[in-house]
Amino acid sequence: QYNVAQVAVDSARQAVVAAQSDVNKTEVELNAANRELKRNAQLLESGVISRQIYDESKDRVDNAQASVQTAKSNLDSRRLTIKDASARLAQQTVVIRDAKRAVETSRTTINASNAAVPVTVRELVTHYEEKELPRKAFSTQRTLEASIRI
Repeated sequence: QYNVAQVAVDSARQAVVAAQSDVNKTEVELNAANRELKRNAQLLESGVISRQIYDESKDRVDNAQASVQTAKSNLDSRRLTIKDASARLAQQTVVIRDAKRAVETSRTTINASNAAVPVTVRELVTHYEEKELPRKAFSTQRTLEASIRI
């Protein structure tokens, strides 16, 4: 899961770079369309071009503006994707950290319980008498006490 989350963050970052490139490209196209519209406005006033040509250049400006807005919206969306992917990566990091802590706690518990395991027969009998036998029924206690005396 962690590797998938890391790949998602990397992929989202690449998508932001591509989206920023699209914004830059559409802004250049808008600037060119605006320059053409300005020239065509002067030419229309001079009577050199028709109203249709001027209107077409105005339509190119409108289309370029829409392209810039679309590219900026796409860029914003990609930036949100990075935030989302980064949040998932952080969550996976916490999950991994918590799992490592749980493993370490389990190791500590196992090591501590292994140290308390009776090793000799005498330790086993003592352990049984002190820990297990008190929980048995009274008749069982008397029978076992008689049979395990060493």
